[in-house]
Amino acid sequence: MTNAGFPADDGTQIRPRVDGRTATTHAALVLIQRALQGFGGLIFAVVVPRMMGPQTFGVYALVNSLAAWFVLLGGLGFTSVIARSMPGLSVQRGGSAFARLAGNLLTLRLLCGGLAAVLYTLFTGLALVELDRVLLWLVAGSIWLQGITTLYFAFFLGLNRADLWSAGDTLRRWLTVLFVPLGFWLAGLRGAGAALIVTEVIVVAFGMSWLPLRFSWPDLRPDAVRLAPYLRFGLIFFGSQLLFAAFQGGGELLLRLVSDDYVEVAHFALAHSVYLSAAAAMPTLAWSFAPFLSGLLDSGDARTLAAWIERLLTWFAVAGVVAALGCLFLADAVTPLVFGATYAPVATNLIPLSVALVMLGLGTMTSLVALVNGRPGEALIASTVRLIAFWAFGIVLVARWGSWGACLAIAGASAVHAAYSAWRMRVELGNAVERWGTTVGIGLLFVPLVWLRSSFALNGALCLAAIAGYGVSLFLCGVLSMSDFRLLGEAFRSKVGIRETAGKE
Repeated sequence: MTNAGFPADDGTQIRPRVDGRTATTHAALVLIQRALQGFGGLIFAVVVPRMMGPQTFGVYALVNSLAAWFVLLGGLGFTSVIARSMPGLSVQRGGSAFARLAGNLLTLRLLCGGLAAVLYTLFTGLALVELDRVLLWLVAGSIWLQGITTLYFAFFLGLNRADLWSAGDTLRRWLTVLFVPLGFWLAGLRGAGAALIVTEVIVVAFGMSWLPLRFSWPDLRPDAVRLAPYLRFGLIFFGSQLLFAAFQGGGELLLRLVSDDYVEVAHFALAHSVYLSAAAAMPTLAWSFAPFLSGLLDSGDARTLAAWIERLLTWFAVAGVVAALGCLFLADAVTPLVFGATYAPVATNLIPLSVALVMLGLGTMTSLVALVNGRPGEALIASTVRLIAFWAFGIVLVARWGSWGACLAIAGASAVHAAYSAWRMRVELGNAVERWGTTVGIGLLFVPLVWLRSSFALNGALCLAAIAGYGVSLFLCGVLSMSDFRLLGEAFRSKVGIRETAGKE
């Protein structure tokens, strides 16, 4: 398979350059940035919900979760196209083919983003009649701007600069931490909405200045013939991503429709934001490897490709289990200290969400493998199954348990999605799923320690003991080896070629 069948400018097929060292080094930088984003998200969660109060924060969380849907709605799967096809175009004729495709995508994004902003205004105006129209208009403006920002930084992924691709999200997070509290202090929710626009203006300015690409008018004029094969591929993944956004952002809307209680929305939204600060790192890290893995597939290096899929899936499982153990032992004690007693129910909500995080690792890797192998239909079907499962579980569970029921629905739907998609991609995944199951199963052995919880100090000691015991067990069972950590070290130091090392194991 060569570049998913996308034509080069001269009619030949272009294969992206396979560079494992660059891919893993950039992935390590992405991981560092995700940590910075998570820290920024923690500061935001500590400051803003207290500042707004549960009722007002519930409104803010709802309008922003809906906004995420419409940002993605205007994207048409462009990031999938960029990750899968544009690395090869970037080396063709000095990048002229890359510039033409990028310019065409930018024009479409401007138009589609504007349409998405209008649809957001119409939808929220009809469905949420109790909310301030000015606030909704401000959020709609941020939707249009964020679409442009997202595309500009996605171009860095096509240039094999996943580190700069992630930088847009890092900037957005920290500017939001700065401007949203300031805007709310000055002008309430309207000020917070204006802060979102200011944030996007600054982020897009950085993206435009950093991108080593300037568009001419011919680049910006859409060419239907040129765009057709890319859009056909991207639109299928767009459907999958839109369904994923409906799943990720559906909890607030579900609670609003079933319970009509903005306090419950706030309790869910705060727990969900903590979950997303970790969950969002998985797709970002996985997609940073998309050009590299696609190159391995195009070059016929099946052995190295399988080794990398297995390694990435194992590390996602380890991260998910460690996060779940941390929630089990510490959520009850830490949540009231960080967010205040008003948000104490958030601790209980985090438990099922930590289970969802474990399942997300498997689901994320199956989506990446589907992308690399040019099988977008599999990701679309799996996303449909997940969304149906979420609403089927959620309507029943939210009516009975409120925000905790919504979190249970996310965990259940994530498990259904992971199991279904792993079964559909079982050939391409090979032995990776078995290794993922072993990794998760070892973590379950330490869950019974939860029954020993007592004081904060004891809970912390139990948590450390469980995580340490889990790590040792992974080595004793042969799931992890020193070579795995050596590869991580090489990723940060960027001294040797990773691809050759992985292929020899």
